[in-house]
Order: sequence, then structure tokens, then C-alpha cells
Amino acid sequence: MIRTQVYLEEHQSKAVKLKAKITRQSEAKIIREALEIGLPQVKAKPKGNAEGLQALVELGKKYNIKGPRDLSRRIDDYLYGDKK
Repeated sequence: MIRTQVYLEEHQSKAVKLKAKITRQSEAKIIREALEIGLPQVKAKPKGNAEGLQALVELGKKYNIKGPRDLSRRIDDYLYGDKK
């Protein structure tokens, strides 16, 4: 295991402490379990730009995220700011 430090909101900290007390488990275990549930499993690290872009496309599909209709025409404007 790798030791790490995170900052929690007060309500998150209280929820973790309460669940740990109720289930008689460590706070660390409660947080690890929450991360396992909340984070998608990473199957493999993308090898290049194409794989990375494909992973972004899949995320967009999963959460029904759509870009602007003129994205292909104005890509530089969206990336670097509107040219006026």
C-alpha cells in the first residue's frame, strides 16, 4: 500500500468517522472502499494520443457530454481563447 494524505470536507470526514465506528473498520478502509466504488477501473494506460483521445470519447459517451457544434471549425479559439 501507498500512504497518502487527502483533505476532506468536514461533512465527509464526519461521515467517514461515523461509518468506521458503526462498522468497526478503520477510516482508511472506509475511504479505500469508497474509492473503489466511486472510481472507474483503469484497465490499461493509453499508449499514445489516439488511445487517449478514444478514452475521452468513451467518457463523453458514458456521461452524455457533447461539445459545441462549431468545435472542429474553432478548435484553436476553444483551446487558446477567442480571437477578436
